[in-house]
Amino acid sequence: MRLRRWAGRAFSLVEIVMALGIASFVLLSLLGLSSLTLNQTQQSKRDILWMNMAQSVSTELRSAKWNELASKTTFYFDADGKRQSNAPGAFYKVEAKRTSSRPPGVPADVEMECVNLVLSWPADAVKPQQATQPIVVVRHE
Repeated sequence: MRLRRWAGRAFSLVEIVMALGIASFVLLSLLGLSSLTLNQTQQSKRDILWMNMAQSVSTELRSAKWNELASKTTFYFDADGKRQSNAPGAFYKVEAKRTSSRPPGVPADVEMECVNLVLSWPADAVKPQQATQPIVVVRHE
């Protein structure tokens, strides 16, 4: 007698397969979103590091005498974006290349110069990944 009471309450195989299908679809969607979120977080971290390194380089260029600067100056940073004195142990390399062109729309009496910052990582790689950012630096002579 007890067997009949339980027989009406059981889930069918079709219902179980449907529930497992829906659950797996939801879990895979969440897994895909977490992967996308992780990639965006890493990209944001790289962007913040890049802006901090660019600010550090531009600050140093602004305080330097232009006639003493080479046409290309190299700066090194570790993986956390902290300035390194030389290449060993550096993860990022930033090259500041002076350009011959003046920034567009700047009057001739204002002493400004365009500088292209080229970020390379890893610093010691044969073919590193690169990003370029032009900046305008006001000259102080």
